[in-house]
Amino acid sequence: MNNFISQNYPIKILDIFSGSGCIGLSILNNLENVSVDFADIKNEIFYKLKKI
Repeated sequence: MNNFISQNYPIKILDIFSGSGCIGLSILNNLENVSVDFADIKNEIFYKLKKI
């Protein structure tokens, strides 16, 4: 991961079975030039993430 970050490439991450979304949100809050897509079998997580 550090190699990608140091090369300044945009990083796209898929957080599968994201649950509360805490891992994907932590990545977004701590890394630059990163986008995270969330996927889960329960739709309720997406309503929570839209509010953030």
